[in-house]
Amino acid sequence: MKIIFRYLVVFILFSSCCKDDSVCTIDITNKAFSIEEVYGCNNTITELVINSDTNSFFITNMNEYNNLISGDCHPQIDFEEYNLLIGKTFSLNKINSFEYTFYETCESGIYKLYLKPIKEVNSNLERFYTYHLLIPKNIEILYLKTSFVN
Repeated sequence: MKIIFRYLVVFILFSSCCKDDSVCTIDITNKAFSIEEVYGCNNTITELVINSDTNSFFITNMNEYNNLISGDCHPQIDFEEYNLLIGKTFSLNKINSFEYTFYETCESGIYKLYLKPIKEVNSNLERFYTYHLLIPKNIEILYLKTSFVN
């Protein structure tokens, strides 16, 4: 009976892990980087242009990057070290920057990215804004859920 009880307790602990985000996620924001940090670009939210109708995707090599991205700062990203998550969002108000929070979940290969647009109050500048994250290759992402928060 004790053995069955122990297995039941272990099962409940592990099965509850992935249902409670506060228990199930680890903040790994410090393991991902921006093009500004690594390559010294400025204003990538307006200067990086995605030449695609797709709203977000991973870029894994320089050919894809050259074909899909343009802009004033076009660094030679080290795709041996990083994958690039890049996307765009439309806003009716000017966005000055994004705050990123990047989480690893208890499910292997499943990650969450929360983006908080920092908007300029009382501004009307309707346009697309670009967000991105350089993710080290050793972080193997099978699925990434991206959410915008206020």
